[in-house]
Amino acid sequence: MAENKFRYSHDNCPVCEQNFQADDDIVVCPVCGTPHHRECYKQNGACGNFHKHGENFRWESSSQQETNSENDNVANENTTDSIDTPFGNIQDFNLAYKNLIANPLSMYPPELEEGVSTEDVAIFVQQDATRYIQKFFSIKQGKKKINWAAMFFAPYWFFYRKLYKHGVIVMAIMLILSFLSFLPPVERFESVSQEYYTELESLQEMDTDEETYTQTINELVAKSQTIVNENKVGVCIILGQSLASLVLSLYIGLNANTWYYKHTVKNIREIRSSETDTDIVKQRIYKAGGYAFGITFLAILAEKAIILGFDLILMTLGL
Repeated sequence: MAENKFRYSHDNCPVCEQNFQADDDIVVCPVCGTPHHRECYKQNGACGNFHKHGENFRWESSSQQETNSENDNVANENTTDSIDTPFGNIQDFNLAYKNLIANPLSMYPPELEEGVSTEDVAIFVQQDATRYIQKFFSIKQGKKKINWAAMFFAPYWFFYRKLYKHGVIVMAIMLILSFLSFLPPVERFESVSQEYYTELESLQEMDTDEETYTQTINELVAKSQTIVNENKVGVCIILGQSLASLVLSLYIGLNANTWYYKHTVKNIREIRSSETDTDIVKQRIYKAGGYAFGITFLAILAEKAIILGFDLILMTLGL
């Protein structure tokens, strides 16, 4: 037994971060093969690398990483009769692994937070539940991942996931940024720019000698500089609008999962605090979560209607 455990002499427990000793009581994760002190595993309630399980993570010892000479699956390599898994012997490990395939939630701790079970979260999230549960546990450890869907499809993603308050706020900010395009300095710059591009396109169709062509190009370059100099306010507004939109998108992408995490926990806790019947609780959690395709469609129509209405008002006023 000591000889087998000696393979961990250069490795640390992921929970306490202490180096393994030959006489330590060691267990390994049945999913990824990460070794732990038995007590550390029990105190943590799960593998110290559980947040990596969704990435097909397989633990490798320090010696394996250095030499890269062994290609065997580490989880199988470490689960010998002399080293127990948290579920007991190798037969129990195989049973646990089969259960993991049948029930993906078994790789996560039973509770996300006090009073909020992982099962509750899965019922609430519904679509892509396992992926979001993994993200939520990563958030608990202070790790953030970009939510690409929210980043590129805001504010609609928020309405889809029933974060209506966030959706309204993001939509309002985006509408304000889009309305900047209707400001006189911006419209004036866009108008003269359009004229400039028309001249540039006509130049490409001209059949002229090289000297005349070069002279015309120089005149257009000088004209472009004049346009920018005479419309600095419009240029600054457009650049500011683009920069603000980029910053907003990045901010949304980096924080959307955290906002969804808080939204999920808040709703589940409110439901559990007001109802004790287990079946009714699950029904209410399911109804409160999920997605709202209809509301999302209405939000898209509302946004387009607001922009169109604003444009019509400006046209009516002659602006």
